[in-house]
Amino acid sequence: MGSEMCIRDRIYTLGEVALAGNRRKPEDALVYFQEVERLYPYSAWAKRALIMQAFTLHQSKDYEAARLAAERYLEFYPADEDAAYAAFLLGMLLVPAAADAVSFLLAWELMAVASTVLVLAEHAERPSVRGAALWYGVMTHLSFLLLLAGFAVLVGGGGGTSFARIGDAPVTGPEASVAFVLLVLGFGTKAGLVPLHVWLPVAHPEAPSHVSAAMSAAMVKMGVYGILLTLGLLPGGPSWWAVGLLALGCVSALYGILQASVNSDLKRLLAYSTSENVGLIVTAIGVGALLTAAGQRDVGEVATVAALLLVVSHAAFKTALFLGAGSILHVTGERDLDRLGGLVHTPPFTAVSFGLGAMGAAALPVTSGFVAEWVLLQALVHGDGR
Repeated sequence: MGSEMCIRDRIYTLGEVALAGNRRKPEDALVYFQEVERLYPYSAWAKRALIMQAFTLHQSKDYEAARLAAERYLEFYPADEDAAYAAFLLGMLLVPAAADAVSFLLAWELMAVASTVLVLAEHAERPSVRGAALWYGVMTHLSFLLLLAGFAVLVGGGGGTSFARIGDAPVTGPEASVAFVLLVLGFGTKAGLVPLHVWLPVAHPEAPSHVSAAMSAAMVKMGVYGILLTLGLLPGGPSWWAVGLLALGCVSALYGILQASVNSDLKRLLAYSTSENVGLIVTAIGVGALLTAAGQRDVGEVATVAALLLVVSHAAFKTALFLGAGSILHVTGERDLDRLGGLVHTPPFTAVSFGLGAMGAAALPVTSGFVAEWVLLQALVHGDGR
């Protein structure tokens, strides 16, 4: 598979080079783009080649042929992926903007369905994508069903669907604990907390790299937002809630970093790293809730600030890492770290950005990752949850 992708890349690159170096005779470049389309029909490479064919024909002033190439592109490759990406981003914007349970769940489902379509984007080229999308679709809709049940308990006890009304008259007793467990499990599934993380190492390697970047940097944070929302809608809960969050976070962080350490698949490694970082975020949230319940509100707020810093830090460096992984995959056709090496001179900009992202992931000094984890450490040092 890797060598085949290199051949596609080489033919396509020859076309770009010919177009750039000999603009007076764009038909020379056209040969290469047509060869890509012929050898790899209905693939992502053919999609790119058709775009370049239309552009090249337009450059050569063969406007009728350019129009036909553009029509062929629209016939074979409708703008479903672009529309799904826009819907995905819209869903992620609407989730934190929702002010009631109904609109929240609708935005959540929009985000879930659109992201499933995006994971499936390259299914025609790689059959393994279908199995990954199935895993992801099952887990993301399990998340939705858990959230639906949890919000049903809150709405039934609060007498309304708006978050303001639920917060003014929160459910108490066993009903509150049932709602808390259902919501944390639902949001934890989307966030990638262990043991509900199983979709992460399956879907991320098969999704396009820019989709993986958005999913890891932003989408999983909707799960973190949901956990914070749950604590806001159910204030003053028993201490075991905070202990449960702390345990989930610690287990996820430890399991994620161990799996990332032994994986040689670059994108799967980054997926497990996401689970580890979300584990740290939830650990900080659990510490903050535990310290606040113990009367140490100031230190608890420091832990919550650490969680927010970790959210921002992870979004920044994980975006750089996934996009860098996509660049490496594009250049080499490989994700296996054991077969990669000497890449610093091939894509130098990628090497710099990936190096900076790796420094942030390792929480080295002067990076945002270091600042976030240092703040969490200070909260742990100065807190006393007894």
